[in-house]
Amino acid sequence: MSKSCDLVSAAENAPPGAPIRQVNARTEIFIVMQLGRITPGSYNQVWKEAMSELSYLLAEELPPVPPPPQRDRVVFFQRLATLYVRYVQVFRQLEEAHNMLVHPQKRRLILLLLKGVMGRVLELKYEMVEKEFSEYHYVDDILHALKLTPPALEIPIPYFFVGERSKETEERKTMVLDVLNLADDSKDLDTSMDKVMTEEEAIKIIQMVERAWQGRVRAKLNKEIRFSNFDRRHRAKGAGSAFNELAAIRIQKIWKGYLQRKKTKIARDEEMIFLGMVMDPKYQGPLQAEIDAQAIDASIRVRQKKHEEIYLNAIDAIVNQIREFEWNDMAKTMKNQIRQWFYECRNTTGLFPDYPTVEEGGSAIIFAEKTPQQLVEEIALQEEEAASKSKAKGKDDKKAKEKKDKGKAKGAEDDEEGLTMMPSAFLSELAVANKRYEEVWKTRNESENFTQIHEVELVKEEMRKIVEEEVRLKVDEEMREELAELKLAIDKEKPGKQKGPKVKTLKFDLILHALH
Repeated sequence: MSKSCDLVSAAENAPPGAPIRQVNARTEIFIVMQLGRITPGSYNQVWKEAMSELSYLLAEELPPVPPPPQRDRVVFFQRLATLYVRYVQVFRQLEEAHNMLVHPQKRRLILLLLKGVMGRVLELKYEMVEKEFSEYHYVDDILHALKLTPPALEIPIPYFFVGERSKETEERKTMVLDVLNLADDSKDLDTSMDKVMTEEEAIKIIQMVERAWQGRVRAKLNKEIRFSNFDRRHRAKGAGSAFNELAAIRIQKIWKGYLQRKKTKIARDEEMIFLGMVMDPKYQGPLQAEIDAQAIDASIRVRQKKHEEIYLNAIDAIVNQIREFEWNDMAKTMKNQIRQWFYECRNTTGLFPDYPTVEEGGSAIIFAEKTPQQLVEEIALQEEEAASKSKAKGKDDKKAKEKKDKGKAKGAEDDEEGLTMMPSAFLSELAVANKRYEEVWKTRNESENFTQIHEVELVKEEMRKIVEEEVRLKVDEEMREELAELKLAIDKEKPGKQKGPKVKTLKFDLILHALH
């Protein structure tokens, strides 16, 4: 207990006026974790709070009915700034949770959320700059309303930017070094392939080298002459005691000046320590709590790496297991469903449908909850709508041109009507990730997963979708051939056909549109 309280005891035993040791935010978190014995459940709670706030933000930004344009620019900017501050707080919480949790599946979802929130923060910042025409904003009133301090606006660099990309960084450095080595080799190759110098160029180089050598020799002789003259003059002056006394005074002056400067520096440092402006040297070393926090940090990184390796190995094992034990059942079920679709379409329309191509999505489009009768009705309705649209197309083109001409004239009026938020490229991704959290992790009981390793059932659900896609591609190839054989066989079994207008084959593009 005494080791973990070094920070408190150091502050209590400090002399009057001595400043308390300052630590950065991340070290402070680790120290608190050491003192309070914070468990992974605490960071699950941090994640839960961040997701709760993110749910409120998504509900505000994605309402069922879009809000009307805001005429007041100040009110509009206030809303932008409030969203920006709240998203920054969510970002800080998500970054902390991603940095400290060791569960590989949670960290993957948090990373997806973290990237989406970072993108939204950038979008809001850009819009704030566009609306206020300044890159510096004053949000003191918003901080006061949200009960936050100015440091809450600081955006930390996420750990995964550097810490989890060490391998990629090393590979990039190696590649750059290889490129530089190739460049050096090419330079050497160029110098070795230079043209042969002429006789005149060789004579000029020899003359230049010879003149340089003569200049160096001449300079050396002149230097020796000057030193000899200087020594001769000073020997003559040094015959008396006046010269020795002057030399002693100069030496004393230099030495006393050095001592006084040293004493002055010590006195100045003592004064600054007394005033609390400089840290006392005895408090500048790392505290035991900081050393323990760094050890905890290292152990968390080791556990994250270990759990990640276990998770990746489990993925390979589960995929192989699903392929081995569930492949045949999946293929059989898909074939039965596709055959049923063949016969239902034929019983309803009298024709076999065209099998969807790979570009259309293959049999993935077939598995929809619609009966063949609904399919035929929707196809007929679509044909009627297509005919009516073709007639009204000319009128629509004229109206579109008129609207386009009027749009330019009303461009200035739109700004006066009100301000609206720009469309976001990240809100849809955040909504999907938030839905995933609410469905899987929000109410999940992890009382038995004390070590925070991966959830096997979740891995099976994800990998089963991948294997199903592989099975579907294989089944599509077989069922295309089977459909062609069915068409050929049934056409041959039919009695003499009556000549007349050919019945149009049921194309899959109509089926595809109806299924949607």
